[in-house]
Amino acid sequence: PKGIGGWLLLPTVGFFVAFVLCLLFAVAMTFSLIFEEGGFWEGFYLIIVIVYLPIIAFTLYLEFKKKKEFPKWVITLSCVGVFVSFLFSIEDGDYSGVPKDFLTSLLWIVYFHQSKRVKNTFVK
Repeated sequence: PKGIGGWLLLPTVGFFVAFVLCLLFAVAMTFSLIFEEGGFWEGFYLIIVIVYLPIIAFTLYLEFKKKKEFPKWVITLSCVGVFVSFLFSIEDGDYSGVPKDFLTSLLWIVYFHQSKRVKNTFVK
């Protein structure tokens, strides 16, 4: 198998959805900080999202150019995502989503290491 298809479509759609949601979140947080008294966490979330947006865009660029660096970026983003999930959990003390994020990340890391489609697609 070769090309962006099969299971590889899921992270692709996920990156597009994440980009749009992060963009909307950044706009909402910016308005919240401007028109309301935002606290530390609102500013912290906004910084994370502003840093994350170009990284997602660059990751999509790597994917559609079929660059060999793409799988490494996905794995790194996956690990960072678990860490950010943990950081976001600190505010309300609800860590129940962290194990799910960890297992999801682990699943995709294994996929990107083992998949023949990934090995055959990202060669440039």
